[in-house]
Amino acid sequence: MKSEAPAIVIQAIPVAAGKQPAVRKHKIPLAAKVAGTVFLAVLVPIYLHTYGPANFLWFCDAALLLTVAGMWLESSLLISMCSVGILLPQCLWLADFGSNLLGFTF
Repeated sequence: MKSEAPAIVIQAIPVAAGKQPAVRKHKIPLAAKVAGTVFLAVLVPIYLHTYGPANFLWFCDAALLLTVAGMWLESSLLISMCSVGILLPQCLWLADFGSNLLGFTF
């Protein structure tokens, strides 16, 4: 009795079977990239005029700029770095804002 398991495994690996691997060229849709860029094209001049260039040193603004750059570069590392890096500061800001909204001051 002959086992066909090795042949099945080889066929499941496209490179070993001599097939071209099916790779998607673009992971992020062009519409999402353009929408993020248009949003920044409107937001950046307004923020510069209203708050000045020092405003872009805040974590949330830096994360927004890097996220859109990561979308164009299709860098999952850059996008996830912004997502993880901004999570704790934004949660603390929301807790502070919510407590002030409810009348608690620290």
